[in-house]
Amino acid sequence: TSQGSLFDTEDMTPLTGEAVAEMIRLLEEQAKYGVPNEFEGQINAVTNAYMNNGQCVLTFMWGDLFRRSKAEGSVLHNKLGIAPTPGSEIVLNRE
Repeated sequence: TSQGSLFDTEDMTPLTGEAVAEMIRLLEEQAKYGVPNEFEGQINAVTNAYMNNGQCVLTFMWGDLFRRSKAEGSVLHNKLGIAPTPGSEIVLNRE
């Protein structure tokens, strides 16, 4: 995005600090419960395969999976919900 997630968009220096450390901690925790190889290769392809087979209950991704779940014949038809990602009390101060 124009805000940048891992690098400062002005000079491409890495964003570091308590907020980034917390983000990494949360990703490590998520990986304990996620699908095998969730963060390897094509992330969406790995997650989509497990979600489409009804083998994954939670994922963070774009809305395309939700739209596909509404299709007749989908194992997820009328079973998948969507919610905004919760906020955090730890934020990166960019100033």
